[in-house]
Order: sequence, then C-alpha cells, then structure tokens
Amino acid sequence: MGTLFDKLLSDHGRCERHLEALSKSVADKDWNLAAQYCAHFSESFIGHIEEEESSFFSCLRQSVKGCDWFLDDLRMDHVRLKALLTRMLQAVHDKNAEGFYLHAESLLILMRDHSVKEEDILYPAVQRRLQNETHEAVRKTSCAPQQREPS
Repeated sequence: MGTLFDKLLSDHGRCERHLEALSKSVADKDWNLAAQYCAHFSESFIGHIEEEESSFFSCLRQSVKGCDWFLDDLRMDHVRLKALLTRMLQAVHDKNAEGFYLHAESLLILMRDHSVKEEDILYPAVQRRLQNETHEAVRKTSCAPQQREPS
C-alpha cells in the first residue's frame, strides 16, 4: 500500500493525462468527447485539491510550525488554478478552441509550477520531518532506563 505522498504524486500524473486527452479532443474538434474529458479532468483536479486542503494541509498546519506562509501560497495557487479551470471549461462549452488553448496553456504552466513546489519542496520536507520524529521517538524508547522486575 502506498503512502499519502504516493497518492498525491499519482494524482498529479493523472490530472496531466486527463488534460492531455482533453487537449487532443479539442484539437480534433470532437466537442462531445471534449465535454466528457472536461468532466474527468475537472473531477480529478478538484478532488485532488480538496483532498490536499482538507486532509494534508490541515494536518501540516497543526503539526509543523512556520509552514503557514507556504501553505497559503499553495492555496492561492489552487484559487488561480480553479479560475483557469472554469475559463477552460467554459471555452469547451462554447466550442472555442482558441479560448481553450489560451487557458489550458496557462493552467498547465501553473499546474506544473505548483507541482514542483509540492513534489520538490513540500512532500520531501514533510517526509524528512516524519522520519526525524519517528527516529526521535524510537531513540527515546530505546534509551529509556529499563526497570528491572523485582526478584
């Protein structure tokens, strides 16, 4: 069974694959298929953001001091990403390929930048912290004075 980090990383890849399929359907001017891919992409993308914010970010805020500014930055990315998603979905609804590509390109750039912040900074930092806390707990347990049973 994978970790939460594995799931979140997998989500990033899944969202990019859905966006690629959506872009191809728009290029082919297959608007019915594009509408279906919009639903898949939107569901995966919004689900990922909601999971991060409701589970991962809230746990971090409670357990890691000094991370508020970074999580606020990631949340602002989420707001911008959702706004671009809304515009992109509207462009598909309007069968506007040019509008779609304008917003899809911006979304992809921001999505990749956001993923780098998470995958290269946030996730490794949290994993290191968890490992350090685990090692410290093990050290305290193994270094604690042993009490002898009375004979």
